[in-house]
Amino acid sequence: MFVLAVYFGSVYGAFQGYARAFYAELLPPGEEARWYGLFSITDKSSSFIGPLVVGLIADVTGNIRFAFFFLVLMVWAAVPILMSVDVERGRKDAQEYEYHSAN
Repeated sequence: MFVLAVYFGSVYGAFQGYARAFYAELLPPGEEARWYGLFSITDKSSSFIGPLVVGLIADVTGNIRFAFFFLVLMVWAAVPILMSVDVERGRKDAQEYEYHSAN
């Protein structure tokens, strides 16, 4: 269990940095503050979901250890979603957004 906890901690910490850097690639130039504000609001306003699910798993099973499997599953579920993002199209869309908002 401790190995899984160490793995989760190291992967999740790296994932947060990666997510912010990846998100930055898709932002319109000059609009970073606005879009990072949205990122922060959605990140913080949904932060109750994880503890709620972990609490439910621990309550139903009587063992909090099973919650770590859920957490690992959620981290790995994000990988195919991130791999499916078309970064070049996102950059192009961001440039078009910048162009249309300037005109």
